[in-house]
Amino acid sequence: MGKHGLLGEELQINSIQVIAGINSKTPGVGAVVGGVVGGVLGNQVGGGVGKDIATVAGVVGGAVVGNEIEQSTRAPARDTYQISVRLDNGSYQTIRQDSLTNLQVGNRVRIENGIVYRN
Repeated sequence: MGKHGLLGEELQINSIQVIAGINSKTPGVGAVVGGVVGGVLGNQVGGGVGKDIATVAGVVGGAVVGNEIEQSTRAPARDTYQISVRLDNGSYQTIRQDSLTNLQVGNRVRIENGIVYRN
């Protein structure tokens, strides 16, 4: 690996960028499925205008419940760090990882199996 400048060479962190985790607040699949189920169930109630009102209420209620279930079961968003490392040959390599583990710009580092470690 010496030729590639990844291990045992003088590598230095050039920059660190935080890539914010994505945790959408917009209704997704849960809201759609909940709305469909709620609409079908609401449509089974009453007749005439009452049936229409029950269907609309079922769609809205089902969408809200479906969205809440989806949000509560979704894993929390985590930040990712994009680390730019200057190699001994002057080129750069960018690595994305979930943790900084005391890494700072200017640190001497090594890259093993796609992970940046402080020397």
